[in-house]
Amino acid sequence: MIRQAKIEDAKAATKLLYLAMDDMIYDLTGQKNLKSAFSVYEDFFKMQKNRLSFENTYVYVKNNEIVGAIVVYDGNEIKSLDSTLNENIQKLGLKYKIIPECDSSDVYLDSLAVDEKFRGRGIAKELINFAFEIAVKRHKPLSLLVEQNNKTAQAVYDKLGFKFSKNKILYSHLYFYLKKIN
Repeated sequence: MIRQAKIEDAKAATKLLYLAMDDMIYDLTGQKNLKSAFSVYEDFFKMQKNRLSFENTYVYVKNNEIVGAIVVYDGNEIKSLDSTLNENIQKLGLKYKIIPECDSSDVYLDSLAVDEKFRGRGIAKELINFAFEIAVKRHKPLSLLVEQNNKTAQAVYDKLGFKFSKNKILYSHLYFYLKKIN
């Protein structure tokens, strides 16, 4: 079952979504060690009106356990979502700004992760299709970034109908910006 995330899902959801973020968690939180980065990420998850918020997160629940998570938001809201994050980053005394990842004309699939024990069961596909339905309801394409060297993910997204749109450099990494049109 897929449902809207709740504030109390913070620990489980952020732990999963870290699998999708990897080192980017340090860029998004401004922290140098993983424990501190998780703490800041959990705080962001619990806040409203930012891209990392529970408001933009959906979880896949199986037997009362969160086994998958996806972060999806309207690209038209990215400036206000990142504004909230940037204000909080400044409050933490950090001197950088979050870089927008998506086009304002898209619904953006920011992060997707499935617990390693539950992979290969179609959960990621269900979450992606759920995100695509959100995009369809808003009459917008669904977009995402995939690392240039992640051929496995690229093959999955290709099978699901995503097409290359452009290259994007983000935090010194080269990504392919992919779109799935309604």
